[in-house]
This record gives sequence, C-alpha cells and structure tokens, in this order.
Amino acid sequence: MANTTGKKYGGRRRGTRNKITKDIKTMLRGFIESEMEFIQQHIDELTVNQRAQILAKLLPYIIPKQMHIDQTNLPNDGKLLHVTFTSTGVKLPTSEAEIEEALR
Repeated sequence: MANTTGKKYGGRRRGTRNKITKDIKTMLRGFIESEMEFIQQHIDELTVNQRAQILAKLLPYIIPKQMHIDQTNLPNDGKLLHVTFTSTGVKLPTSEAEIEEALR
C-alpha cells in the first residue's frame, strides 16, 4: 500500500549525501592532491589570455556572485543595508582596449 500521508518514512535523512556522490568527491580530491605539484607548472606554460580565462572561471568559487535585492530578501526589521564604496587608488580599466592591454 502506498504512503498517501505526505510524510517521509525511512530512507536517508535530509542533507545526507548518497554514497556515489561521496565516493566521487573522494576520488576527485585524491586526483587534485596528486596534481598539486604540477598545477603551477601547467599554469606557467599558458598564455596570458588562457590564464585570464581560467581565473574568470575560478573566481565564482572564491568570490560569491552578487545577489539582486528586492522585497523578498530584506532583513526582518525592514531596514536596507547601506554600502559605501571608497577608492583604493587602483586605476581600473575603463574600455575594452585597456582591458586587452592589461591582459597582454
């Protein structure tokens, strides 16, 4: 007889990884650890453009993407977060040509 109550009985607890996911992550971790001594050597052999592409692909794992703020994700007290940006004195490129020049 099928469970029609909508309640879950048995099985894994919520958030528990399945065995295959755990095994794959363990295998990948071992592979990456064995390649660590060669990664810098491989990166040094790339062109500047190739290194920039790799950096662009890895940045989302280091710096979180920006989130759109609307009424659904405001704090419970209803106050908006005030952010002030201050200059660091670093000149940033303002055109495609300046970006390409910086990547060469």
